[in-house]
Amino acid sequence: MKKLSLFFIMFTLFFIVGCQNSNEDKTNTEEPESKSATKVEDDSGNLLHFEGFVVEKVYENGREKVLVVNGIKESEAIKLTFDELVGEVGKENTVYFTNENHLFKEIEEGEKVKVFWDSTVPYSQPSVATYVAVRAEIIK
Repeated sequence: MKKLSLFFIMFTLFFIVGCQNSNEDKTNTEEPESKSATKVEDDSGNLLHFEGFVVEKVYENGREKVLVVNGIKESEAIKLTFDELVGEVGKENTVYFTNENHLFKEIEEGEKVKVFWDSTVPYSQPSVATYVAVRAEIIK
């Protein structure tokens, strides 16, 4: 599990560095795109966050579940379907987050968010990674 987490972190860092050049060419009139997962300093050193737009929000088995996609614009988050988005940005930029504590109660589809999770907690990865969220913030 630690090797998989390390691989994910390294891949994400490589992706961030590679995408910086393409983002510099954009003008200020374009909508900002969301960013990839980033390591966040906390007491344990295990907290990561993923930034993107909420594309889907559902309640399943008494738990909240949101689909967050990075590398897209707000308008795409509102109008495109899951299949269209995954085809456009890839599964590595698409993450489901679940929570039983109503972290996503104030968050609506189309909003830009930063969702935190503990990288030491096991997660499922059926086709799209699914993490248990420990904190969520709306980005204005």
